[in-house]
Amino acid sequence: MEFLFDPTAVTRTIAGLPHLAALLGDPHREGQRATHLPGARKSPRELYRVLGNTHYAHLTQLLETLDACAGAGFTQPELLRTRGRRPFVEGIAELHTAEHFRGQGCAISGFDDTKGNDSVPDILVKGNEIAAVVEVYCPRAGPGLASYADAIHDRVKNLDRGVDFGFRIEHEQLERFGEGMRLLHLHPGVLSHGLDEATRLRAIAALIMELEAALETGAPPQAGFEFPEINLSTRIELSAVAPTSTIVPARGGVIGGPAIGAFRPEAMFADIVDRVIDKLEKGQAVDVVWGAEPVLVVEMSQSDLTSELRHKDFYVPEFEATLDAKLTDFHGYGVVAFCETVDWGKRLVPHFLRVDPAVTDTATAHLLFP
Repeated sequence: MEFLFDPTAVTRTIAGLPHLAALLGDPHREGQRATHLPGARKSPRELYRVLGNTHYAHLTQLLETLDACAGAGFTQPELLRTRGRRPFVEGIAELHTAEHFRGQGCAISGFDDTKGNDSVPDILVKGNEIAAVVEVYCPRAGPGLASYADAIHDRVKNLDRGVDFGFRIEHEQLERFGEGMRLLHLHPGVLSHGLDEATRLRAIAALIMELEAALETGAPPQAGFEFPEINLSTRIELSAVAPTSTIVPARGGVIGGPAIGAFRPEAMFADIVDRVIDKLEKGQAVDVVWGAEPVLVVEMSQSDLTSELRHKDFYVPEFEATLDAKLTDFHGYGVVAFCETVDWGKRLVPHFLRVDPAVTDTATAHLLFP
């Protein structure tokens, strides 16, 4: 995946972000020249997806937060250099968490610059009344499906062709009914399992090849791909295709589906808790800095459970019961905080705080997550 950008525009953007500019390097030397767009370049670095789309306010805020945290001592090198969407999403969760503590007046720094091949925590936090070593975990619901949908969108929007267009991407069920007219549903776990990396790459390559061939020949600009084994189809249609008059083409569109059903939020949360326990067992934040509380932040914004986390009458008690039953051993951590990000510049919203009194007291946990 390569992201189109205007190096002159990126240079103007980072001129007002001195800490980020010092870490980023020269945009005119980044990546390679676009083949069909004079003046444009393309880079596989995920950060350039953001830098090439600063007309979206939330992406500008992301860059401003990255610059502010870098100035405060937390550089987050993974965000600067990664070429993968998943580590970038995880890096965003770490950045939100660092900003949460920076906003409380704490000093923040990272471990990534010195870790080598070792597994290390993410953030060292020091304040007047608190010191903590923080690891951030960002569970993502249906990672195979999410990775596929994200990649299709990025590939369409970043086609190296000198045309503006609108697009519509639809992911739908192939068949609605099974034997005996049984109603069929798409289950997120089945979709993610079926959309492994090799399958995703094969489908994306076929879709983009068909779309580019249509643009070359003047055929209707559309493409389709079917996954009969998981009852899924993808269709892409372009509209208002016209020669571009800008360095980076103007492209926008909508993404539909797939409609997901036949899953239980309680089971999804239980699965997340199992994965959290696996993280705790690794002990990446335990016994790292003497006197600092080992903390695991579980950032839930990618979990597809954010609506249920606000359902105080039913789902929250169910989730609490799951935590009580499963999370009985903290493996040396003092605090496990299930949190959600709501916006840049805002504190994390803690949904569940679990404290091991043998390591950390409740008052300290509430200082960390007021």
